[in-house]
Amino acid sequence: MKKFSSQKTLFDELDTEKSSQKTEIVAVLSDSIVSKFQNYKLDDYINDIETNGLAHTWSYICEYVLTYGENVDFLNAKNFGEMYEIALAIQDKIQKKNNGQYYTPEDVALVMSEWFDSLDGENICDVACGTGKLILTYLDFIGEEKAKNLIQSGKLFLYDIDSIALHICKTAILLKYGKDLEDKIHDIAGDFLSSKINLPANCKVISNPPYAAIQQVGFDWNETQVLNDSRELYSCFMEKIIEQSEAAVIITPYSFISGAKFYSLRKILNQCNGEIYSFDNVPGNIFCGRKHGIFNTNTSNSVRAAITVVKKGNADGFRLTPLIRFKSTERKDLYYYLSCKFTRNKLKSKIAG
Repeated sequence: MKKFSSQKTLFDELDTEKSSQKTEIVAVLSDSIVSKFQNYKLDDYINDIETNGLAHTWSYICEYVLTYGENVDFLNAKNFGEMYEIALAIQDKIQKKNNGQYYTPEDVALVMSEWFDSLDGENICDVACGTGKLILTYLDFIGEEKAKNLIQSGKLFLYDIDSIALHICKTAILLKYGKDLEDKIHDIAGDFLSSKINLPANCKVISNPPYAAIQQVGFDWNETQVLNDSRELYSCFMEKIIEQSEAAVIITPYSFISGAKFYSLRKILNQCNGEIYSFDNVPGNIFCGRKHGIFNTNTSNSVRAAITVVKKGNADGFRLTPLIRFKSTERKDLYYYLSCKFTRNKLKSKIAG
């Protein structure tokens, strides 16, 4: 990674000594910091991440945009996801890969949001929300008035182990729907698999959980058969989401559909019903786009993915697609088709009922 060190950093005038015990940073925006942010560019951002770290840099970015608004050229919510991914690559590209962090493309997020909106559940939860691509897409899908009412009613819940990403997600939501709603959003920073963290009653979940093998079991995790059999984070996330929610839309690797070590997860799924859409990784990949900090030259990772729509209430089973293959030029048509097909299936279910 090229270093840009020839210019003054964002926090030169501040004491940049960092305490490992400090968990909250109070961002005070001086005139010089405001002036810098007004013309903030990628080089400035990289320099600040390298010099001051993730927590300091993003604390000031979030405070600035909430106070003064977005910078159209660079500092805007649409860029936050990729900006944060760049920062993770700068800070520790090995950590990013080991944590299984893969960000949801916009077209996939839109289809998941449409399916999610049709499900039962009063409280809205994004588990492993990251910087907010899924939940922001969903709120945009339902429209500003409904989104504001949802947040105002205290029915929005965000979960992530990464407190900085969670802060970015919440900031992006407040930027669009109003800073006055800050106290209405439930943002839960911590290990979702901890027995101390639970979903609210009568909820539905949208999620892109981490894709990584479990290196060490948390001391306060519930020891389940799925955990012991699979040793995969995403399958443990699926298990907890399914058990504690009324419905969910989850994007994960495809492997749980047939792998022997996921048998116990499939037994839990068999107590529900829904749809599973499975995608091959050639010639096109569901996770299109640049992946900063991954140790290969591909433009996207090579995970065979599945989008699972889970509904409680009966054990009718799942409609499962074959592996869907598509060219990159066919993405738009593919997701339009999937959207229409889901709507038709939903209508058939209502007629049959």
